[in-house]
Amino acid sequence: MDSAPSTVALRTAFRRERFCRLCMGLPDNNRLQRFFDGGTPANPDLLKHIRSLVNVEIVFPDDQHSEICSRCLHSLENFFVFRNLCQTVDVRVRKMRVEKAPAPPEVDPDPVFEVPLLPPPPPPSELEETMGIFECLEFCHDPADEPEEYRLVMKGFVYSQKSLTDWLCEVESCGCRLDVDKDLSDCRPLTEHATSRRKMMDGNVSRLTGRFCSTVNESVVNIESYQQNADPEQMPELPVLQSVDVPQPEVAFFNCLERGLSMVRGRYHYLLAQVQGGRSMWLCTWTDCKVILEANSQLTAFRTLSEHSHDPPSQSALKESTANQISQDGAFAELTACPANDGQVAQPEVTFYRAVKSGIGVQHDGFCFRLGGFFAGGKSRWGCVWHGGCSVELELAGTLQCRLVPAGEPSHGHPRPEPVCSMVNTVSPVKALVELNGKRSVMEQQSGVHEILQGRPQLELKLTKVQVPATVRHRMDPPPPPKMDFYRIRRTLSLQFEGARYLLARYSSKGDSRWACVRVSPQKCPVRIILNREMDLVSNEHTHNHRRTRCIPLGTALNAKQISPQEVARELKDNRGSSRENKRRGILEVYDGRRIVRRTRLVRATSAESMSVNGSSLGSSSCSSVVQ
Repeated sequence: MDSAPSTVALRTAFRRERFCRLCMGLPDNNRLQRFFDGGTPANPDLLKHIRSLVNVEIVFPDDQHSEICSRCLHSLENFFVFRNLCQTVDVRVRKMRVEKAPAPPEVDPDPVFEVPLLPPPPPPSELEETMGIFECLEFCHDPADEPEEYRLVMKGFVYSQKSLTDWLCEVESCGCRLDVDKDLSDCRPLTEHATSRRKMMDGNVSRLTGRFCSTVNESVVNIESYQQNADPEQMPELPVLQSVDVPQPEVAFFNCLERGLSMVRGRYHYLLAQVQGGRSMWLCTWTDCKVILEANSQLTAFRTLSEHSHDPPSQSALKESTANQISQDGAFAELTACPANDGQVAQPEVTFYRAVKSGIGVQHDGFCFRLGGFFAGGKSRWGCVWHGGCSVELELAGTLQCRLVPAGEPSHGHPRPEPVCSMVNTVSPVKALVELNGKRSVMEQQSGVHEILQGRPQLELKLTKVQVPATVRHRMDPPPPPKMDFYRIRRTLSLQFEGARYLLARYSSKGDSRWACVRVSPQKCPVRIILNREMDLVSNEHTHNHRRTRCIPLGTALNAKQISPQEVARELKDNRGSSRENKRRGILEVYDGRRIVRRTRLVRATSAESMSVNGSSLGSSSCSSVVQ
């Protein structure tokens, strides 16, 4: 027995040189990858396969720096798929024996479990177009080829690996990139293709190194075709994957009183949307994500109907957004208790349609309703759109079962309207729920409500109406008056209003005060505002010739002191102030709103004795006045 490889591996192990943990192969002609990444398993399923198939325990921290080569990795994958193939065939054979059915001449296994024992011959024609949302094909390497290369094929485009998770399109002048998981279970396009040319593989497989094997574990179909062909009597039951040890993402179920039954699968959060024919449909709770997950009646097999358009939320966000975890049996009991879980497809009690101006609408019992607001638990409030004014409102449940609850008057009080032309453009319940989910998030962000269906922390579960129904929108209270902030900078009064700063210019005998904008660059601003005795806005003359921005509070910028409008009115009434320029020259003006009725020049007025806008009095013994 040749012990040279083992001796070299054992001798170099103490210097932490890289070698395979299973075969002790050095990284000369093999690509190595670590089992652990920062103390956590890089691929937990791989460790389970090694323990179950090879009976070798890989633990931390003993194997902190251990790695596995690509040859051992592909051998494990092939053996794992071969074992699943044998178990699947055994289940079919036993089922045929029980049913006493004749054995077929040849057993055609599923394409997912098909493992070629020998390299297949080159195909005579080009490969067919990818039918799913994505399909990753991993090209196994040939140990004799140097250097070692890997490729991924997604929808006909060939990608080469640039880093551990970064793959670059090989089409010239195309910078499309893919973000691929370490275990090649999922891929996400980072950028769009710059060209429509596709580099398809032809019969000459020598262009790419080695043979390829499929690594897709889920059946991906199109959402539109599913909605057209979703017949529970014709569609076969999803296979139960308990008898076959196929790696699946971990699934956890939660039951919340406000939002109902939810599920976390593969770090994505889903909410129960519909139960029909023994199957359940789950909708991703991320904003504007249209991924729908279908599960069988036992909640053991799942398949996605579209692709996620976002990264999975963080673990901390998932922990805070989910509560009251229940077991799989508890979730199955909840689904069994649903009224639609009787083998029949649940027909909605309402019809969704799309109007040109108002968006999604609802028709129920011949009456049309418009969206008015949202409540906790995914409920929405709808108001009748009768042009004469109708107070009937409907509360629609957040699931596709479309349960209706009357929320306003018991009867409409008007005849049923004629069907409008926009009713022809009907919308399926699934699309309507997806669009309402995105509109709900936008309305919550605009109104300041903190319950957002994005996997983020829920700060408030019990909500009130976000928006007043359309039938009573004209009864809303007028908007509050704009806010005015008054400041005192030494002896000068200042005002901040609508992104501009003003100084006191005139004060009339009637109690009105005129304030001028302080902007003088590049040219003087002509805006003047007039306030009454109560410091309320009376008129706003001219328009600003500069850009109005949000001003920094004067208390932090100029060490000014903020005062109330009542203080300003009292000081102006007691002192009858003048403009700042005339004040410096010792001129006191009294303005009646139209013209200056009196101008007085102050003689021998010191800074301590002169009259100020902010309350200092002028001593009669230290000055004399001359009326002009």
